[in-house]
Amino acid sequence: MLVHSELNFLYQFWIHTELVGNLGVLEYVFNTASQHRVHHGANRYCIDKNYGGFLSIWDRMFGTFAEEKKDEDIVYGLVDQPQFYNILKLNTFYFADLHKKAMDFKSIKAWIFGPGWFPGFGRLGDVSQLPVFPVREKLLKKVYLSTLLVLLLNMAVSLLALDGLSKEPVSFLSTTYCLVSLVAFLSAYATGLILDGQDALVPNVIRFGILMIPGAFQSMQTFWQVACLSSTVGIISSSMQTKATV
Repeated sequence: MLVHSELNFLYQFWIHTELVGNLGVLEYVFNTASQHRVHHGANRYCIDKNYGGFLSIWDRMFGTFAEEKKDEDIVYGLVDQPQFYNILKLNTFYFADLHKKAMDFKSIKAWIFGPGWFPGFGRLGDVSQLPVFPVREKLLKKVYLSTLLVLLLNMAVSLLALDGLSKEPVSFLSTTYCLVSLVAFLSAYATGLILDGQDALVPNVIRFGILMIPGAFQSMQTFWQVACLSSTVGIISSSMQTKATV
């Protein structure tokens, strides 16, 4: 089961691209880049379509298949697209929306039905109420060269964490695994705060403190060195930004 799961995820890596077009007869059986672009679209015809990860035959059988339209650009993202980079908010904001929806309509259906459900509609709602072609600005933030250095270091920390934990024979509950995962999370969290123009001093200080635990990262020296550099540069950058604001 685990091997099958990993192969499934590995297959789904290549379908996240705009470089691969329609693959002809393969489209009838396998999930492809063309089909998966539809899955990620917010256009009306893309909503609740192409769920398949490896195969497309199930979507075709159960009525959730949609072919990519060549004459209509796909607008990627959610129907109500969040406009921030904070990874905590990105992974939790929708639960707050569901709670508000359930309270407003006094119905548990908000939690167990589709995201498009509203009173008076079916389980999945009514996509005809959505715009055919949503118009929205891409969330792009300009950053200084010094800020870009911090972001690149944070990204390197996360990549080294993933690489190191995949090679080290450590259990999920070991001290090393938990601390390395926490440092990687704080690195990604700090990156989101920086891109949102917020102060990232606190996560950088916490991250630096974790890295100073004696012997905790002895088996992952490269990760530890890059993480220490990233935390130090992040603290200096946040401190300078705070002074400039004051």
